[in-house]
Amino acid sequence: MASISSYVSNSHYCPRWKYDVFLSFRGEDTPDTIAGYLYERLIRRGIITFQDNKRLEHGDSIPKELSKAIKDSQVALVIFSKNYATSRWCLDELVKIMECANEENEKTIIPVFYGVDATDVRYQSKSFAETFAKHELKYKDDDEGMQKVQRWRTALTVAANLKGYVFPNGVESDCIERIVDDISSKCKTSVSYSHKVMGIDTQIEKVESLLEMEIDDVRIVWICGMGGVGEKENCVNNKEEGRSLMARRFRFKKVLLVLDDIDHRDQLDYLAGDICWFGKGSRIIATTRDKRLIRNSVLHEVETPLDRDAIKLFNQYAFMENVPDECFENLTLEIVSHAIGHPLALKVSGSLLYKKDIIVWRSALDRIRENSGSEIIENLKISYDGLEPNEQEIFLDIACFFRGKEKEKVMQILESCDFPAEYGLSVLIDKSLVFISDHNKIQMHDLIQDMGQYIVKMQKHPGERSRLWKTEDVKEVMVDNDVLHDSNCHDGSIEYLPNNLCWFVWHEFPWKSLPENFEPQRLVHLDLQWSSLHDLWTERKVFLPSLRKLDLSCSKSLIQTPDFTGMPNLEYLNLRRCTSLKEVHHSLGCSKKLIKLDLYHCEKLERFPRVNVESLKSLDLVGCYSLEKFPEFPGKMKLELEIRMRFTWIRELPSSIIQHQARLRVLDLSDMKSLVALPSSVCKLKVLMKLDVSYCSKLESLPEEIGDLENLEELHASHTLISRPPSSIIRLNKLKFLTFAKKESEDGVYFVFPQVNEGLHSLEILNLSCCNIIDGGLPEDIGCLRSLKRLYLGRNNFHHLPRSIAQLGSLRSLNLSHYSLSLRLFTSRTLTIPTWFHRRGTGKSGLVNLPENWYVADNFLGFAVCYTGRLLYVTMTTHLIPLCYDVKLWMTLKLDLLEPDSNSLVCEYSPDSVIHFFFVPFAGLWDTSKANGKTPNDYGPIMLSFSGDIRDYGFRLLYKDLCIGTRKSKYDDSTVTNEASCSSSKKQRSHF
Repeated sequence: MASISSYVSNSHYCPRWKYDVFLSFRGEDTPDTIAGYLYERLIRRGIITFQDNKRLEHGDSIPKELSKAIKDSQVALVIFSKNYATSRWCLDELVKIMECANEENEKTIIPVFYGVDATDVRYQSKSFAETFAKHELKYKDDDEGMQKVQRWRTALTVAANLKGYVFPNGVESDCIERIVDDISSKCKTSVSYSHKVMGIDTQIEKVESLLEMEIDDVRIVWICGMGGVGEKENCVNNKEEGRSLMARRFRFKKVLLVLDDIDHRDQLDYLAGDICWFGKGSRIIATTRDKRLIRNSVLHEVETPLDRDAIKLFNQYAFMENVPDECFENLTLEIVSHAIGHPLALKVSGSLLYKKDIIVWRSALDRIRENSGSEIIENLKISYDGLEPNEQEIFLDIACFFRGKEKEKVMQILESCDFPAEYGLSVLIDKSLVFISDHNKIQMHDLIQDMGQYIVKMQKHPGERSRLWKTEDVKEVMVDNDVLHDSNCHDGSIEYLPNNLCWFVWHEFPWKSLPENFEPQRLVHLDLQWSSLHDLWTERKVFLPSLRKLDLSCSKSLIQTPDFTGMPNLEYLNLRRCTSLKEVHHSLGCSKKLIKLDLYHCEKLERFPRVNVESLKSLDLVGCYSLEKFPEFPGKMKLELEIRMRFTWIRELPSSIIQHQARLRVLDLSDMKSLVALPSSVCKLKVLMKLDVSYCSKLESLPEEIGDLENLEELHASHTLISRPPSSIIRLNKLKFLTFAKKESEDGVYFVFPQVNEGLHSLEILNLSCCNIIDGGLPEDIGCLRSLKRLYLGRNNFHHLPRSIAQLGSLRSLNLSHYSLSLRLFTSRTLTIPTWFHRRGTGKSGLVNLPENWYVADNFLGFAVCYTGRLLYVTMTTHLIPLCYDVKLWMTLKLDLLEPDSNSLVCEYSPDSVIHFFFVPFAGLWDTSKANGKTPNDYGPIMLSFSGDIRDYGFRLLYKDLCIGTRKSKYDDSTVTNEASCSSSKKQRSHF
């Protein structure tokens, strides 16, 4: 078996594929041999494989379905055989595969050479040469046909250069396994168990045997077992909701449906009520602890691990290895025996005894012996009994209330109750009672939760229990509680709330204020979102020394805030969308620990007090339409701060924002319609990373010292009156994003960007769209922007680009929508591609072989391209391919021909009768740093691909000495006959 180099398209984005593999092969050569074996092995490994004679049903359009399947597959496995090239179907399939590899993300192509040499495929020699001679003879009088033949040749050549596998005639099983392993690793089909249960493989094999996948019926397989024995380890959880949706979606499909932890018959009836909902061959797997739910279905009772597996599992947690110390051996056997092989009990017991001496082991065994007649939950309770009192309280809170909740929020609640939350949680994790999920949520096993709730329920009557979590229990307590009967509510007010509350959340609180006698000294968190409050307490100050977070957001009737002097530890104040609030109490300036202050869309807010910024990290004043004066900031900032003031009518910034805000990180002043100038002192904000003044429609300039913002990474100045950025802007060497774009140029002032002078080293995105730029408005040394990836110059009035644009080696997207006639030549309403374009094609992509020595230094300008179709939403990607077909050396340029939100002047025309002409400058395509020492003439094919509504395209090389008229170019056999497709003058043409 030989190996040649592999190709994976270059992208960071990982799409969600419908198929893992698209299998391409010549049916007459391979269906009963290698293709059949590969397909069978791929399916058995769980790799979703598209094979046209297996997947397509009657009535489908095969070309359309194949094209979609290729696009939806992560890997294309192409089997080249002796007669592969005789099938135009296979060749078209291959061309589509190669196109998708350039357009799609993370798509892999793996060639397999079955009974042919890779060199014969690469160079179309031997049997391939004979076949292509016939193809060319057939299409000799058909230009489009000959272009198709050339695309076939190019696709074969590129594919044969990729890493693959070579088979002689006959099937080698070991090689097939290597291919399947290779694809499996690329598609990541294997499942990783971070906590694998000993003996689980045996259980899975038994379930697979019950499924009997070879039988074409519909069946339900139940997996039944005691909680914690591993019934869930046998399957992957995938729940679907909706009776009608299930029946409609799956009636004609072969599906695998997994229903986890069914504890009521209605759940099964709702999700899989009738086997007629599913296509032939479907399998439904349901897990349950209750055998009574099972009717007329196949049953698999999950067995506890065999003795040897149970011992291994216990040792894994008790000793962190499979073999215990000899002195513990007999104790281990007895503990495992009492656990009756229950995996969860073994895991919890082992964790409890980890690093404990033999005395503790013997004591634990005595406890287990005492409970020998109890159920498994009593054995698990031994771990609970071994916890400290605070740890027990934390465990019970999680079991009753906080399972599945975000860790950070749970920690805050527990800490508010004076529990050592972090330490306590770490103890519970070490003892395998809880764990943290991938989404940073606190989780525990069902049986562990049952054990915790069982402990609470041992307090007989709900009213005597320490915790209530079921609605019916809460109702019972409230009905029977005399205190609540006496706490009647009169005149729209509430008379009583307990003062020992630590965490109080009541959304849509229905009263105008809190009770007068409510003074919760231990209250840490008060959340009354969407309340009917007018104020918290009526005209009095309440001392809340522990309060850290106050959330009154969306309380639309709130007219005033409380006195904050009684809240010395307040960290978070959320008054977002309190639309009736006119002022914030002046005492807020005393809150030295305030971290976040949110006043988003407090539309009537007129007065705002001083804010202490010693701890402040975020201030949001967005949408405070009535606020005209910015608050003063006393104190020295210790932390990095973000300030957002969009949609306010503040006219100027106070001096204190500069004097004290040395660590201001984000300053968002966008949409401040009254802002006319920024003070030069803004430039003293050395830590500032983002400055946004976009849509400040009266702002005419930036401070001259803007270049002093040495850490600035983003500068948003779109839709302002700025026409001449200060020259110091080039000193912003950490700047990555810069925009001065406008919606339209209303003021008639020409925009001029300063000379780069090798500054702006990190700039990646520059947007100068619709800035009314004319010739000379762009810096001649724009090519110094070596990091620039996206350049937006659409809707401007210049006639040529600076020559140095050729040096933009990192440029990947150049937007020139609605640019001048010498760049986008023009739009014509002719019906056909002009003959001046000596290469013409149909469809959204094409490949042109360039003539020998096509590149002439100081003479070659670039490529003229035209296409028929709509101008909107079109991007064109150009790939210049080396003759050696090394993918790493490809040169790529992406041109956005029109922004998606632009309005084209030609949209009123029929798209089929409009031709758009564009120019691809060679300087923007060629990157010497990627050429690895090769010259342009070491490159041959050039591939064009369009996105959008494209019908036909044309292509031509452009040289300076190519004159208008009927003169032939020495680099081109075609005759120039269509003057309309050239620039209006030789002078303009020389600027390309």
